[in-house]
Amino acid sequence: MSKLDIKILKLCCALLAAGAAVWGGPPASAVRQDLPAGPGVETVRAKCIGCHEADLIVSQRLSPAGWTREVEKMVRWGAVVSDAEKEPLVDYLSKSFGPGAKPK
Repeated sequence: MSKLDIKILKLCCALLAAGAAVWGGPPASAVRQDLPAGPGVETVRAKCIGCHEADLIVSQRLSPAGWTREVEKMVRWGAVVSDAEKEPLVDYLSKSFGPGAKPK
């Protein structure tokens, strides 16, 4: 991916996040879909679903290291995730959508 592609993607994420803040975010039906309950699910709903639907997350089967890389990549691309939110977020994603997790 070129530097221009990354800049465009960051701009799109920032615009989506700004639009979600102004217009209240995605509809509740989009936010609640396909995410199992557990510590961290609200962070996923608040920080991830604004830019893409849950099915993109659900389809992943990444290790904890893979989810860490994915979260770090999303932060580089403009996702607003604090340092305190990263570990619980990766923990939820790893347990719910890791290589050994059973699909819901």
